[in-house]
Amino acid sequence: MVQYPFVVVYQINAEITIAKSLVEFTHAELLYVQKPTLMEVVLQDMMELACIQFVPYLNSSDRKNVVPSDVQIDNYEEHVLIQLQNNELIIIIISIIQIQMDTFKCRFISHENEEIIGFCLNQDCQYATQYCYECLTSIHSQHQNDCVRFSKMSDSINEFIEAYNQSTKQLKEISKSVQNCFEQVFKIIEQDVNKLENMKHQLETKEYITLKSQININKKQFSKENENQIQKRIIEYNDILITIKNMVRDLNSSQIGSGKLEKKKIIIKEIQMGNDEKKQNIIQSEKHVSEGLALHNVNKYQEAIECYDEAITINQQNECAQYCKGNSLIKLIKYQEAIECYDKSIAINVKYDSAWDKKGNALYNLNKYQEAIECYNKAIAINPNNHSASYNKGNALQNLNKYQEAIECYDKANAINPLYEHAWYQKGLALDDLKRYHDAIECYHKAICINPKYDSAWYKKGNALQNLNKYQEAIECYDKVIEIQVKYDSAWDKKGNALYNLNKYQEAIECYNKAIAINPNNHSASYNKGNALYNLNKYQEAVECYDKANAINPQYEHAWYQKGLALDDLKRYHDAIECYHKAICINPKYDSAWYKKGNALKNLKIYQEAIECYEKVIDINFKYDNVWYNKGNALFNLNKYQEAIECYNLEIAINPQYEHAWYQKGLALDDLKRYHDAIECYHKAICINPKYDSAWYNQGNALYNLNKYQEAIECYDKAIAINSKFDSAWNNKGNVLDDLNKYQEAIECYDKAIAINLNYDNAWYNKGLALQNLNKPQDAIQCYDRAIAIEKKFDNAWYNKGLALQNLNQNQEAIQCYDNAIAINQKYDLAWNNKGNALADQNKYQESIKCYDIAIAINPKFDSSYNNKGFALYNLRKYKEAIECYDKAIAINKQNEQAWYNKGLTLQKLFKYNDATSCFDQALNLQTAHNRLQIKADSLFQLGKSSEAKKYYLDALEIVSNEKIYILNQLSKL
Repeated sequence: MVQYPFVVVYQINAEITIAKSLVEFTHAELLYVQKPTLMEVVLQDMMELACIQFVPYLNSSDRKNVVPSDVQIDNYEEHVLIQLQNNELIIIIISIIQIQMDTFKCRFISHENEEIIGFCLNQDCQYATQYCYECLTSIHSQHQNDCVRFSKMSDSINEFIEAYNQSTKQLKEISKSVQNCFEQVFKIIEQDVNKLENMKHQLETKEYITLKSQININKKQFSKENENQIQKRIIEYNDILITIKNMVRDLNSSQIGSGKLEKKKIIIKEIQMGNDEKKQNIIQSEKHVSEGLALHNVNKYQEAIECYDEAITINQQNECAQYCKGNSLIKLIKYQEAIECYDKSIAINVKYDSAWDKKGNALYNLNKYQEAIECYNKAIAINPNNHSASYNKGNALQNLNKYQEAIECYDKANAINPLYEHAWYQKGLALDDLKRYHDAIECYHKAICINPKYDSAWYKKGNALQNLNKYQEAIECYDKVIEIQVKYDSAWDKKGNALYNLNKYQEAIECYNKAIAINPNNHSASYNKGNALYNLNKYQEAVECYDKANAINPQYEHAWYQKGLALDDLKRYHDAIECYHKAICINPKYDSAWYKKGNALKNLKIYQEAIECYEKVIDINFKYDNVWYNKGNALFNLNKYQEAIECYNLEIAINPQYEHAWYQKGLALDDLKRYHDAIECYHKAICINPKYDSAWYNQGNALYNLNKYQEAIECYDKAIAINSKFDSAWNNKGNVLDDLNKYQEAIECYDKAIAINLNYDNAWYNKGLALQNLNKPQDAIQCYDRAIAIEKKFDNAWYNKGLALQNLNQNQEAIQCYDNAIAINQKYDLAWNNKGNALADQNKYQESIKCYDIAIAINPKFDSSYNNKGFALYNLRKYKEAIECYDKAIAINKQNEQAWYNKGLTLQKLFKYNDATSCFDQALNLQTAHNRLQIKADSLFQLGKSSEAKKYYLDALEIVSNEKIYILNQLSKL
């Protein structure tokens, strides 16, 4: 490590140039000793040209070199004016900090670690200020005249030494009356010249350093306006110097009169007295500012303000005091008052760029972003290298959602100061908002390279990686954050989210617990823990977490929504609806909450309200997934099949590959008996998903309804192949086989269904029907009993049990079964009809007629009931009334051969044999049976038509008949 000496810069014009050159290359420290000179005005301008910090002169053992950090940089100019008048003689001491030589290397990747040989002072150059030889010949090649090498510094020091020797010679010519004032100065200058010689040697041997890996050369000094100001100050100083020289010349002149000499003395005295009084006020004012700054730095903002007020009272033109007061007011969140102070500071010095910048910050904190931007623009116009103003302007634009413009501002800030980590960080945030996550990650990485302990940058980088589904890399970032700041609860929370996305729910819960332990009011962590528990099917525990999140933040709609989902899974639909309602109250545009509320209402069979919810979703988001589908389902359940189909069509238009929409459309078409169209829809669903067992099943049902039994069986077999436990498919396959009169095969299918689901009442019932068709009424009754045991309200089972009992001539028991069926369904016309039949079998014809009448009242088109009523009337010998009933039956159904036959019998009783014969012919055309042939033959026999009668007797005899003896006896009579 090399200790650089202090350099003393004195008051001659050439020396001012040297001072400027030295300040250009280093951060400096001003030390004050003894009495002031008129160079003060020059120093005030020099202060504006570089980032330097001023401290009183101390013993070498106490002196500290204070090198400004990025965060402190805005306060340097404040310190200058405060410290400027504290002591009497102003001398610039430039202290260069100690550092390893090997850190002063080029950073460009293509020629990294090349030795730095100088600095670029071109105001318009956007590249790094320091340069190596490669940089000089490439990126700085167009303005090499503005590039200064370190060797020039040595030349500047030589010029300074030469100027010092000249100034010493000049000063010795001044009268003894002023010589005592400078004796101490000479001693200090002589000491520091030695140090300059040492510094020159060190520079020649290339023992120079860098501050924070790069010296930020302030290019402001090259602006024309500031050069003019400096020249003006220099002219004023030279005028005073000329006056002193003239005074010396006049003193030495033998021609000077005593009056003229006295006049010169008076002028000098007046100048000194005026300057002394002004100087004392300025010094006193700056002391108060200095005290205020000290209080500000220990967070005593109100006390600091009182000091600034004292300073302003003494010197109302102290723009620094107004500026510092504004800074303290900002800390007290008194933004409007702060703005007033910055305005006063600007009124004193309209070119005070830091005041414009800070005023912008105050407006920013008042959410007046556009006004803030105007202030930042003022600051940038005054000082294009004010990286803070460009940075802050970017923040304001970001809050106006002008992310691209914000990025441009951050780029300007980074071009001025590439090591300004906050600008890189904020640029990353803006890119995040533009969903340019890869670019954002690069910016966060830049910030981290500058400051590896930048926890927020690590955190945001993790978030961006998570947005790219790079969960493991995100976890590594969150671990870095936690390593830097173990109490960073949001990092624990986000790490939990990354683990959650990797389906590591238990590990995620551990992270959420960490976050909650650090910050019990972290509602996000409680909410996310609930989500993890939900995915572990721990719905009640999840509900408790959502309750905690809602207790912390009652306006957190997502927690209400997720609680609703958990309650849905617990089948607590009413409670779930309340939660969805809460979420909707917070955010009326929350489409998912409306959707889930609709689903919960649908589960409660409150279909109309469910439809209203789905319509809200559609208003918010016409293409919301499955909303048209579920609205269709609700309409379907209201038997509004055509409206349901329209909804399914809209769902299919949005998502043609949504097999469930095709399937549900098929069901609706089925219910409209549009079986061919339904089959097409089921086919579409199957093409999308060949393993869609329900689609195969319902396609089989549609084919069954079209009497395409073999194709139906093939569909049921497909469904069973996909899902061998598909009990309904086994049951319906059995139904098809039953209709094909393959009763034994049907029973085997019903047995398969029952084996899968012992409580499948329909399978028991259908098995009973098949057994009944096999004339096994007792076995059938057992199956009906099993069905009834499962479902006591199974009216069809009661009815068919009654039929089986009636076939066993257990008419009374059968009547009881019919009564049970009627008790369940009073409109059960078949049960009323067959109860009438059972009563007729008991010769209770009058009671049976009442049952037939009820069946006819329920179903006026019930031809069998008219026929049965006619037969009861026949047995009561009310032949004409009976014939009226048969005629009604035939009018309803001309294919009712039983009605034709019974009408023929009744006509025989009325001796209307020709009419009877015609009725028997109609019956025989519909169904040939031995009894029909026999009865027609009897009618012909009675009409004396022997040959025709004989023919029908012989035809009847060919059919096996238990009336064979009767027929042979009738033939013997012919």
